[in-house]
Amino acid sequence: MIEIFILILKIIALLFFVGYGFTALLIPKNLKSDAIWCTPWFGTILIAILSVIFSLAKIPVAQSAYLILSLSGILFLAGLIARKTLPFFTKEFLFITLLVGFTLLFNLFPLLARVGFPTTISLGNLDPLSYTPVGDFLIHHTVFEGGTFEHYKPYLWATGDLIHAGFRWGPPIILSFFAYILDLKSYQIYSLLITIFFTLSFPLVYILAKRLSVKQNVNLISLTFMTFSLNATLLYMLYNVFYAQFIFTGIFILVIILFHTYISDEKSNLKNFNSYDLLIALSLSALTTVYPEGIIFVIFPLLIFGVFSFFRHKNSTALLYLLKIFLLTLVINPVTTGTAMTQNINTIISSTKTAWIGWEYIPYAAPLDIMGFYNLYHYKDLPFFLDIIFGLPIAVIWLLGIINSRKKLFILSLLFAWIPFYVGLRWIFPNFFSYHRVITYTLFLYAALFSIGMCVFLSSIKNRFIKSIGIALLLFLSFRSAQRTLYQLYWHAQVVDKSLISLTQLNNNKEITQPFFTSDVYLGEYHLWKRLWREYFLMDKNIVTLQNLVTEKNNLQDISLVLAEKNYLEREGKKLIYTNKIWENEYYQLGE
Repeated sequence: MIEIFILILKIIALLFFVGYGFTALLIPKNLKSDAIWCTPWFGTILIAILSVIFSLAKIPVAQSAYLILSLSGILFLAGLIARKTLPFFTKEFLFITLLVGFTLLFNLFPLLARVGFPTTISLGNLDPLSYTPVGDFLIHHTVFEGGTFEHYKPYLWATGDLIHAGFRWGPPIILSFFAYILDLKSYQIYSLLITIFFTLSFPLVYILAKRLSVKQNVNLISLTFMTFSLNATLLYMLYNVFYAQFIFTGIFILVIILFHTYISDEKSNLKNFNSYDLLIALSLSALTTVYPEGIIFVIFPLLIFGVFSFFRHKNSTALLYLLKIFLLTLVINPVTTGTAMTQNINTIISSTKTAWIGWEYIPYAAPLDIMGFYNLYHYKDLPFFLDIIFGLPIAVIWLLGIINSRKKLFILSLLFAWIPFYVGLRWIFPNFFSYHRVITYTLFLYAALFSIGMCVFLSSIKNRFIKSIGIALLLFLSFRSAQRTLYQLYWHAQVVDKSLISLTQLNNNKEITQPFFTSDVYLGEYHLWKRLWREYFLMDKNIVTLQNLVTEKNNLQDISLVLAEKNYLEREGKKLIYTNKIWENEYYQLGE
């Protein structure tokens, strides 16, 4: 357990170190008071962009990590020399830090209490088996590699798919960076990283709400915390370990904050490139490699805002902002910008097709579910008329939030751009899973608007006791809903456990060089999680599993060895009987 806490501190410290000097030197003056919470996200952006650029230059993470740390150190010293420091020792910072700490402990409770060592856990989603092999692969290889078929190496299929078909290089290369620096395997930090990224998104949601709000209110931090950090709709995605989505969300929020501050800054220079242009362009460039298919949710609203501003005010300022930003984004990395556009076209086409999704049915979220006050997955699905009754007050609060926000046209542009996705995936091309993904991408804005609107509503109530009751009720609903989802992870998590990790002993055994079958070839596909993780832990061995059995059909004649779990040798009338064992440990055995 202590090892988990030490790793959390190391990862957070690395994020702040990489981002601090860069942030201190380049953050616009109007954002400086909140810049400390932007720091780990700029660190993430730098790691993603620089690692990918180095990889495209055929420099793997094992070498580029030192260059990134050196550059970070130089920027850190430059910031100190230039006396550009970031303020953080405030009551607000300390309160947010306490909430950040609580969020970390809350969401890592199953890992801490049930498992006790750093590893990957999931409600069942297999995304880690896409990212962790690629994360380990990119430490010593580049994005040009991994696309060539190799006999007896089924684990490489995920690598080829993610690098050469999905173009999602950013998330695994971030895993590579931390795994290499910390001298660990990617599976050991996967769950920690995703939880840290989710947790560090909350301060950004608060900063966004604070900057949007016309009037400041002491309840704003608490309200954004309960509607974002305790939001069961987001926690479901977190516990299903959608790793790339949570990196995307944090950078997405940062882009919105930067652009909102940019258009609010009357002193910003239109003619020349400035720090706003650079910071937003770097953020967009990071998104093109972190989550290429999500970039449309960022760029489309910005374009709509530019067009709306032009026709409403006869002012081309916003369009000029966007022209500079998009030009810089293209210059920073034209390769990932191009692949992102390709991915968006493919995603839009696939989302309009009715096909088997391979996911348990998720009800279409209503306002009560979106805000996390009702558990969309583990409570009874409410009738449509109750969704309307409970949803109307929330919609009114959202409207209050919009009315009491700065730059309303910008907020309306965001909503106007996203509504077609909601409507299209709900009624025109019904796809419950894609609809759910879109809701969770954009939920941060609804949390911010609800918090602003609720502050306005509470300020109209003079009785402090009634105010306290209202906040306590919302907190109870959020916490109860969040706890219900946490309960599922605690009791029903899929874990990369000690038995799977023990296969490292076989993987490192230099005496066993011949190919062998895994037991699923004989017993069938009885447990997909175990089957695929076995491939991960045996990446240095030549193996035949159900995944590559067909492609190896001409190479099976001389294979006589089979690997199986000791307590799982029989299934549905089929039984494995060993005549000779050549290797075994507490959990597995390999033999003829």
